[in-house]
Amino acid sequence: ITALRAKVVEMREMSLHQESNIRERVREEYNDLIHSIFNSTFQLRSKFDQFRNELQDDVFDKINDTRREAVDAMAKLQQKFKGTTGERRYLCFVF
Repeated sequence: ITALRAKVVEMREMSLHQESNIRERVREEYNDLIHSIFNSTFQLRSKFDQFRNELQDDVFDKINDTRREAVDAMAKLQQKFKGTTGERRYLCFVF
């Protein structure tokens, strides 16, 4: 009976040791996964920031191009109607 008790105690200790090892391995795997997710999130955020900056630059370029085209068109209209009288100039801009 004493040998059985000793064997049971030994098996319990072995079980606790194995459980502790398993928990440590799970903890390490979990920490590795969290670290990997953090790195992936950081990379994605960097890509989104870069995309946002490029998009803003593109939008500002388009706005500037449109403004430039509008100013050119207005200058051409002004040159076109420069020699007309005031009333005719007004009618030309209205219609």
